[in-house]
Order: sequence, then C-alpha cells, then structure tokens
Amino acid sequence: MKLKCTWSTKNAILENYHDKIWGKPCFSDQELFKCLAIQIFQSGLDLRTVLTKLEALNEMFDEFKVQTVAGYDQSKLEALMGMSINH
Repeated sequence: MKLKCTWSTKNAILENYHDKIWGKPCFSDQELFKCLAIQIFQSGLDLRTVLTKLEALNEMFDEFKVQTVAGYDQSKLEALMGMSINH
C-alpha cells in the first residue's frame, strides 16, 4: 500500500499533483521556475485553486519560460497585474 500525504487525498487535482509533481526532483531551469512560481502563487491561496488555474497560468506566463518571463517589459507586467484568471 502506497502511503500518501493527507492533504493529497482530498481531491483528484491534489492527488495528481502529489503523485506526479510534488517532491520529485526537477533539473531544468524551466521546471524549477514553474515549481517556484506554483509555490509563490500558493502563498495565501489554496493549492487546489492554483492547480485548477494552472493551465491559465501557463498561458499567461508563456509556459514559465525563464528567459521570456525575465524579458517582460513594463507593459506586459501591468497587463498581468490587471488580468483575472477565469479559465
């Protein structure tokens, strides 16, 4: 029997994240940046909420490509701050 963290058994989204992403080593800059971004978004929000909106976040942040995000200009940053995530 595989033991799971109790937080991951509340719904399928959390269980999938727990089993396939959380706690797994990642080695590319893009993977690390995305993991860090998820944790930052999760500060003050429920993790399930962030994971539910992950597809929209991927789109908004250009699949979390580090060089692309690092090159955002003021206009893009302002646009991101004014967006709502209704996906």
